[in-house]
Amino acid sequence: MEQNREPVVSVIIPTYNRINTLPASVESVLNQTYGSLEVIIVDDGSDDGTEEYVRGFTDSRVRYIKNIENEGPSAARNLGVSLAEGEYVAFQDSDDRWLPEKLEKQMRLLLDPENDFGMVYCEITRYHCDRERGVVPSRNISFDYKQGLIFKTLLLLPLISTQTIVAGRQDFINAGGFNEDLNTFEDYEFTLRFSQSHEIGFVGEPLVKAYDSADSVNMRYGDRFYTQAYIVREMITPLREYDLLWKKLSILQSEAEELNCHDIFIRELSGLADLFVTEQEKSYAAELLEKTEQSTTKINLSKRMAEQELADTKQQIVKMYLDVYGDKPVGKENIEQKLHQVKDNLAKLSELFQGPEELQNICERTAAVEDPETKTERLFLFTEIVKAIEAAEAFLVGQAYECSVCGEKVFRSGEKVCPFCKAEERERLIVAFLQELQPEGEEKLHMLHWMPSAFQESYALGRKDILFEKLSSRREAQDVLKSMGDETCDIIVCPLSWENISLVRETAEQLYRIMKPSGIGVAVLPISWLEGLFYGTIAGENWFGEAFYRRYGFDRQSALYIFTKEKPLTEM
Repeated sequence: MEQNREPVVSVIIPTYNRINTLPASVESVLNQTYGSLEVIIVDDGSDDGTEEYVRGFTDSRVRYIKNIENEGPSAARNLGVSLAEGEYVAFQDSDDRWLPEKLEKQMRLLLDPENDFGMVYCEITRYHCDRERGVVPSRNISFDYKQGLIFKTLLLLPLISTQTIVAGRQDFINAGGFNEDLNTFEDYEFTLRFSQSHEIGFVGEPLVKAYDSADSVNMRYGDRFYTQAYIVREMITPLREYDLLWKKLSILQSEAEELNCHDIFIRELSGLADLFVTEQEKSYAAELLEKTEQSTTKINLSKRMAEQELADTKQQIVKMYLDVYGDKPVGKENIEQKLHQVKDNLAKLSELFQGPEELQNICERTAAVEDPETKTERLFLFTEIVKAIEAAEAFLVGQAYECSVCGEKVFRSGEKVCPFCKAEERERLIVAFLQELQPEGEEKLHMLHWMPSAFQESYALGRKDILFEKLSSRREAQDVLKSMGDETCDIIVCPLSWENISLVRETAEQLYRIMKPSGIGVAVLPISWLEGLFYGTIAGENWFGEAFYRRYGFDRQSALYIFTKEKPLTEM
């Protein structure tokens, strides 16, 4: 592609108080191997030195526009496009980075005369706190669904991020630009509209690095669901024509479950009620609402919220006690309001925990309480209320445990899966056990993990005091084990399931060889073919300790099989 024949691409970068990340973003655009470009930085009302930084550029390709007031990223991008001089437009965010060949590879596809693409996008690698979160769109989606006439695919899935878009400027304008009424997911709504009348090209490699920060629009879950509901309303006809309406809503329900946005989903789905005209549609909507209301995760969040409200109320009661004790005026109306609040809090907890006797008794103690007149009686009343609340809190402590994988507080429900991270009990048990193994000083533990789950691998990689090595499959076990040195492993963690292990005796001998004399092996089930080489111990509640089981929410049936090389481990 000859330099003087390259059409100009106008790269629009909206920014608002991102002086810490803007320089790297701009430099990644100016360092593109595609030379014919201009960079339009639209400052959306920043007051952090952005203007001084941009006006310091001597590169003639950089242009600067500043809005007096913040108007939002969609309006800033549309303004940049209206001022662009290039035949094509691309978009960059002020906290992300492009790889050097991004534009060149996309423009090559866009300008290929054999194609009829109105837009070309690429993969994007997302990071959170400098840790890679994955590639979008997912590589599990077939290429055929990512390129060409992909409107039907986009009805279900938001494949295209703003930072990856390169499109004809006039095509962008004709499609209506970004919807300035949307606060996030405006790229999804735009590309969905655009794909109705254009073929879209795709470069199947990650050419953008996106960094999600605490104030990132990608983290505004409420706005995301509002936009998704807007899209459902606007696209109701094609969703029905392709028979995708309920699949779309089911996907949104799953996202609400994953993001803990149950109440937001319920609100938005209820707001779409007028769209559902047939009895079948109304029935499906009711099923989704009921499924969301009865979600274990939602119920856990409701219990946590009710617990926090009760704790806040106790603090307010204590403050009133101190005010009354110090002869400060406390209005009768204020006291009655707090009494009513306590009763509501306790009633809500009693309902959420399905009326256990402890909470019922506490509710009965406060149900008939009224505000007395004298100072002594009021102080006594406040004391009794605080005692009742603390009794309720003591009950709640016995109902909760900590998930060893995600660290979330979980209320017991009889389910073996964490409602937040979805880790199974066996995974949580092994991770909890590993947390108990802490080396002394600067020592590092060499751990071999055979076929770890994603949760177990993530935990091990997060430990700086563990040298983590894994076996990804049973097939590779023999070769990898043979290549390992004698007595190299401090910890060997076995698969959650051991069915169809071949060459079991040889495998056992290799495990014995690589384990240090002081090493330890862990499995969730006894392994008969290790007997004769190792000492085996069933480690249950007595071995770990009652506090361990209570903290992590395991029952008396939960146990690990611990095997050692030189002597059996005794109970702790």
